[in-house]
Order: sequence, then C-alpha cells, then structure tokens
Amino acid sequence: KTSAFLSHASTLEHSAAVESLLIQPFQRIVRYKLLLEQLLKYTEPSWPDYSNLQMAITVLQNILFETNKRTGSNDNMVRIKQLCSKINGFKPRERYHLVYLFDGPCRELGSFRTKKRHLFLLNELLIVTEPKHDETFDVVREPIPVESIQIVENVNSDEITFFFQCEKFTFRFHDSGQTQKWYSELSSAVQKRILSFR
Repeated sequence: KTSAFLSHASTLEHSAAVESLLIQPFQRIVRYKLLLEQLLKYTEPSWPDYSNLQMAITVLQNILFETNKRTGSNDNMVRIKQLCSKINGFKPRERYHLVYLFDGPCRELGSFRTKKRHLFLLNELLIVTEPKHDETFDVVREPIPVESIQIVENVNSDEITFFFQCEKFTFRFHDSGQTQKWYSELSSAVQKRILSFR
C-alpha cells in the first residue's frame, strides 16, 4: 500500500497536493462529526438511536481534540528545536516541558547606554539574547526562570522593568502596543508558573 501511495504521490505536481492527500482522513472525521450533529438535530430524543448518536459525536469530538492536542505538541517541539538551533548558548536539559509563548526585539536600558536585545518567552524561562547579523542570537545571561521575575508597574508606557535576584532589568519596546503585549504575556507566564508549584 505504501509503495502504491508513493507512486501516486510522485505523479502529483506539487507537494501541496501530497499534503492535501495526507489530511483527507482527518477531514473525513470532521465531516462525519458534522453529519452526525445534523442528524442529531433532526432526531427526536425518544428515537432508539438518539443516545447512540450522542455517544458517536462525543467519541469523534474526543478524537479531534486529541489529534489537535498532539499536533500542537508536535508543532511546539519543532519550534523549541528551531529555537535551540537559532539561539547560540541555549541548550536546555529537557525540552519536553518547554512551551514557546512569545518573542520580539527590544532595547535593554543600562546605566550609560541601551543595547539591542531580542527576548524569547517560554513557559518556564525568559531568554535575553543579542541579535546577530546572520539571524541567530547569542544568549547574554543565563535564562531567567519566570517564577522568579517580579514585574514593576512602569509610568513609561514603552518600558517594562522587573527584578530577578535583586538585579533590575528594564526593556524598551517599539511602541506601547508591544509593551502591553509583553507585559500581558510575561505576567501570565509568571502567574501560571507560580500556580504550577502549588
């Protein structure tokens, strides 16, 4: 069967056509679920197979949920692997628990000057990097565990300040929208991580 599929796939002109063939079984499950939902909509609750229709819909929903969950998990693992190859000096011991959340450019404000930075936020770590010309990044300090971050409310709408182990960090973003997004993502990651320890 595999060789027959491969010979058929090789006759197709574009890889998109192969991808469309690979997704067909999943689409069929979605169509079955929609069909059964329509059937249930027009079936009297007193009909003998009414509960079987409900059960079949639940089974299909569970299959779709698990498939989406695994696809998301695989996508995340690919993303973390890509990050490890792009970020020089970032070699986490365990990648399986890391979840990519957000990243973006900023400037780190120092005592005398600002430095170009790119932040990567994962569910467990904030990685502060320096962007390079070849689209890679160098880690400038040990990744910061998010549960140890104490965010300070800023008056300036383009900056975020936080403390980690008595050290103060201030980052300036392109605009207030980016700052709000970072503030929201970072605050959420800190709260979720702290709650995970309880």
